Amino acid sequence: MGLYDRDYERQQPWRDSYGSGGGGFQLRMPESMVNRIVLVTVAAYLIEVLFFNGQRLPNGYVPNAMIDALGIHGDWYKRPWEVYQLLTYSLVHDNHTVWHIVGNMFGVWMFGRELEMRYGGREFLLYYLGAVLSGGVLVTLYSVITQTPGLTFGASAGTVATVVLYALNYPHRTVLLYFAIPVPMWLVGAFVVGMDLMRALGGGQDHVSWQGHLGGALFAAVYFTQGLRLSDWLPADMALPTLKPKPRLRVHQEDSEESDDEKLAAEVDRILAKINSHGADSLTSREKRLLERASREYKDRRGR
Repeated sequence: MGLYDRDYERQQPWRDSYGSGGGGFQLRMPESMVNRIVLVTVAAYLIEVLFFNGQRLPNGYVPNAMIDALGIHGDWYKRPWEVYQLLTYSLVHDNHTVWHIVGNMFGVWMFGRELEMRYGGREFLLYYLGAVLSGGVLVTLYSVITQTPGLTFGASAGTVATVVLYALNYPHRTVLLYFAIPVPMWLVGAFVVGMDLMRALGGGQDHVSWQGHLGGALFAAVYFTQGLRLSDWLPADMALPTLKPKPRLRVHQEDSEESDDEKLAAEVDRILAKINSHGADSLTSREKRLLERASREYKDRRGR
């Protein structure tokens, strides 16, 4: 089987996230890590809406049982087994309005996709979780210092961190504010952080977790300026779980020796897997040249 007989080099029949052309019904996660984050968060929100109920009052919010269990209680440190709340609070949102989760997930999806292509899916997931954790730690520190054990929930720390990191990477990229006003990305990042600084200075009486937001923004700044690579901190043989369909069974003739295009195909597979895990910036000069060579040969073969 040569390089040009491989699945990713041929046009495939249509398939969606729930099945494959001619292969029967198959439920599987999307390949994009950003889409997985959005899907898991939305699924948690639907569970909350369908099976739990909270009460909104004029002066505050009475949480439902799911938010009470997964959100950050400011005094959780008195019950160390509740440390999981530093991550799980990002999965629950205000179920009395759809805009809380829509705003957060739109920000992650809008700006996270290009960051995932730059850093890789594995790295972006670790970055997102690190930002959520950073936001949770700052929320806890504020509660300890001020002795105000409130309840915090929502994915805003991860969303703000995604927006700020995008602004740091692409400061002069133009985006449409409110889908109408063109502004440079650095101004969007400054606006997001500035609003939370104003909330902090004003006492934060609008029930917005500026502590979590600023925790995410701070994490983004440290990550970018220090050139961190979180996946490098994991053991080399440790891989995050992936959900991909099993390869199709193929019948082919056995060759006495592996052909050159099969060797090239194996190298291309390895490089593509590296890009998926660590991003295109992780490629060596040799690997980039090999991909260019494979691309040229593929174009030449198609032109015949």
